[in-house]
Order: sequence, then structure tokens, then C-alpha cells
Amino acid sequence: MSETASEIDEITQKSTKSLTLTMIVDAATYIGTQAGGQLKGLVEVGPDGSYGMYTAKGHQNRIELVFVIQPRSYSAFKNGPDGNAVLPLYKDPAQCPPGITIEQLDNGQLVKKANWDGKEWKCLVWENNFDKNKECSWEWTVSGPPASEKSRDWVNSAFKAIESKFADAADQEMKIPFKNNKNGPADQMFVLARRSVVVDNAAPLDEGRASEYPDPFNLVQAIGPERDFKFNRVPEVLVVDHKKKEEFPMSFHDLHLLGNNVAVQVFVTPRAFKYQQKLSWDFRLICIKVLGKKEASFAVSPSKSVRKRTAVFLDDSDVDDPKPKKQNAGPLTSSSSA
Repeated sequence: MSETASEIDEITQKSTKSLTLTMIVDAATYIGTQAGGQLKGLVEVGPDGSYGMYTAKGHQNRIELVFVIQPRSYSAFKNGPDGNAVLPLYKDPAQCPPGITIEQLDNGQLVKKANWDGKEWKCLVWENNFDKNKECSWEWTVSGPPASEKSRDWVNSAFKAIESKFADAADQEMKIPFKNNKNGPADQMFVLARRSVVVDNAAPLDEGRASEYPDPFNLVQAIGPERDFKFNRVPEVLVVDHKKKEEFPMSFHDLHLLGNNVAVQVFVTPRAFKYQQKLSWDFRLICIKVLGKKEASFAVSPSKSVRKRTAVFLDDSDVDDPKPKKQNAGPLTSSSSA
């Protein structure tokens, strides 16, 4: 383990030594926007062509939800260099690029393994992922249950309010059927946040930073010249030192090394999209903050912040009033926040 990783590993342990996880979780759970304001939840088409929720017309002041999850296992992260991306030719082991293998488990499930630069990433893939022109299903994801009872109740309420708002938009404004988000509170993957691995060359990139692994498996080249795609940015990840009130960058591609003993604060925004003449939606992953952990070693890499968000720091003096002192927030109800 490198010296830098050792220092940050020590930081995450000390940060939670005198603070309960519940305090951190409850203080780091809120709903807000890029610029504050009342959360009216206007549904509009955003710059990337998907439907988002904003407080003002002209896709201004995007609504963001911030909450803390505890990933259950190694498989809670799809954070490899190219996520869960697979091509039809990957079904033939001889056609897989160096570093990529597809294995079938005893229960019939398929696992993609990616090895690069001395690291390994694993994620489940499905038969239809191997079909042609499935680039829209290639994603990086982080999932896990809310880290406290209060956070769980809050996220459940937010999910229902957002789904209701999108359902009304589909019925009253778009006049098309609505398809519920299958990864809701009853699903074992709840809460699930996504980011697309590739986007159309003409589409804007999501915020974050460029990956330190620029297409190591020649995925974009293998798609073919007729498919005009480029790699998306990966989410920014910061490790929080509550004592020093500082943040340190960490590689998104190393998140899986944290295991299931870590609390991560995820910033997401509701995103709806049309597919097969129906409207559906999910949570798009904006960025991540590592709030605390018990023990593990993980590497750190440089990070480029695209837009600074107000950090939530806690220390022993906050025991009586653990709420963040500054944040853009609003009430969480179906009529106001969704």
C-alpha cells in the first residue's frame, strides 16, 4: 500500500472514531439544487436530450438528491475501465481482447472480468447485453441500501415523489405510457445510480474527469466507424477528512476495493428518457464522497473537479447540532420536491 493510500486510509478511520455513523449519514442527506430556490420540480428536456427536473424553465437549477449508502459487496460497483460493456464477439473466448474474460457461474449468471494494470474488476452481464447496438446499456454504477433508517425513509419518499412527477408528465404532457423504475425501494439493487460509459460524439459529456484508462480494451474502435461514440467522463470521487475539514481525490476505478465497510455519499439527479414509446427514469450519478470506513487499502489518483459543491464536515462540536450549516435545500414532498 502506498504512503498516500496509507494516509487516506488513516484519515477515514480517524474521521469516524469519535462520531457515530448515524450522525454523519443524517447530516449528509438532503435535497437541493445548483443554485438554491424552491423545489418546484419542472420536467424539461435537458442538454443531453433526456428529461430532468429543474426549478426554473430553460433547464436551470437542476434538482439534486444527496444521500449516503453502504454498498453490500464487491459487486455493488460497476466501475471498471469500460463498465459492463460487452460486444457480441465476446461470447467467443478467442475473440475477447486481452484482459477480458466472460465466465458462467453455477447458477447460469454471466460475469465479465476485466484485468488491467494489475487490477481486476468483475460485474454481472446479461445475455441481451451481447446484442448488437446495445451501447445505451453500457454503464458505470454504484448501488447499496441507505445507511440509516432516517436516510432510508427519506430516500423512499424522494423516490415515490419523483416517480409520481415523471408519471404525471408522461400522462398529461407527453401523452405516452409510463414505465416505473424497476430499481425501486423493493428491489435488492436500491439505491442504484448510473452513468453512461459512452455517449454520441455530438452529445455533451457528463461532469467529472477523464478516466486514467483511455479505452484499454479498444472498445470504441471495435464498435466500428459507423457508430459515432466517445467515452464519457467518470464521476469525481473525494475522500472526506472531517477533522481537518479537507477533501482528497480518489480514483473512481478503485471504489470496488473499499468493500462493504464504507459509507459513501452519492450525488444524483433524476433523469427520464423515452424508450420504445414509453417514458422511464433512473438516478444519474453525479459524484461521490467517501465519508468513513473501518479498514481497507485503496489507491488514489488525481481528480479534476468540474463544479464545486458545498462540503459537509462534522467534528465533535457538532454533537448537539449535527446539521450542515450551509446547503441549498428544500422541503421533500410530492408537490414541492418532485
